[in-house]
Amino acid sequence: VTRGKIGGYSDGKGIMAPDFQTHGAIILIIAFFTLSIKGLWMTGFEEWWRSSSPSSLR
Repeated sequence: VTRGKIGGYSDGKGIMAPDFQTHGAIILIIAFFTLSIKGLWMTGFEEWWRSSSPSSLR
């Protein structure tokens, strides 16, 4: 068993195993950052928008 990139393991069937684990990690990271940005950044943006935008745009 050889170490694949980003901690993935290859069982001799080629590049599928490490690629799948790499893509899985990327998807998890993207999902985590999306949730974090929506939760933390959007609240800050809404507060900034309320305080900085003209009354007609609220």
